[in-house]
Amino acid sequence: ALLYENGGMPSDETDRIFTELAKLLQTRTEVLSEIPEQIDFIDELPDYDIELYTHKKMKTDGNGLISLANSLAECKISLFGGNLVSYRPKSQKHDVFWLGEKNKFDNVQAIRGGIPVCWPRFAEEKLNDNLPRHGFARLSMWNLESVTVTEEKIEVKLSLLSDEKYGVNVSAELLLKITDKLECVLETVNNGDTEFDFSEALHAYFNVGERDKIKIKGLKGHNYK
Repeated sequence: ALLYENGGMPSDETDRIFTELAKLLQTRTEVLSEIPEQIDFIDELPDYDIELYTHKKMKTDGNGLISLANSLAECKISLFGGNLVSYRPKSQKHDVFWLGEKNKFDNVQAIRGGIPVCWPRFAEEKLNDNLPRHGFARLSMWNLESVTVTEEKIEVKLSLLSDEKYGVNVSAELLLKITDKLECVLETVNNGDTEFDFSEALHAYFNVGERDKIKIKGLKGHNYK
């Protein structure tokens, strides 16, 4: 009714409304232009995720890496591969993890360094031998589910739903808890009706200064091979 009054001619009120709408659209365009490039990796982004991806304490760089920091530590995460590529407690001079200088960050080639997620197949095991070497998690784009940043901790939750081309009805969740210590939890969810056997690894590339001075703690009483 407002659009066409007086025999179909626009009214002064209609002109005012169109002017206000134009201002709103211009504002929306400016806001959307500031959203990180990481959003391009998501086909459908609900409104509440826009706030998540523009978290005031989260930054993205030219390689699509998410940077988070607080008073205790700083880290960088790649949604491609769900890889924690960098973690440095503020009390330490150097990064805990090594990251190869020849990485292309092209969202095609697996990232060499950080903590590649080898899932749901490790190396070239016969189990799930129809899947790529080291599985497909390190070759897939993960979803950013949540980000929490306080002065005491950083928590990030990522999820991955397997592509139909791999023929497995499973999904994964990766929880990163970051303070002056690091905790990584990888959980597998079977979405089907049949058993699913798998292997996995958080294949960390540690940044080692002197090989002969390495000490590994926390394995006493545990079985491993």
